[in-house]
Amino acid sequence: SCHSVDGQVGAGPPLAGILGRRVASHPGFRYSPALAAYDGRWTEELLLAFMTDPQGTFKGTTMPPLTLDW
Repeated sequence: SCHSVDGQVGAGPPLAGILGRRVASHPGFRYSPALAAYDGRWTEELLLAFMTDPQGTFKGTTMPPLTLDW
């Protein structure tokens, strides 16, 4: 509910094209200092780690852990 796949900024930045994109680089979104300080790109491994344990991946981020209610 926070992220879109169509390029629109919501409570979080859009996820379309995220793999290979620099972390904290989507224009028009204000990132937490924890993400803004990271100098790297999103990989599948980094994205999965961040989604399941945001604080463990980027201490100080405001992103909550992903919860799946299937």
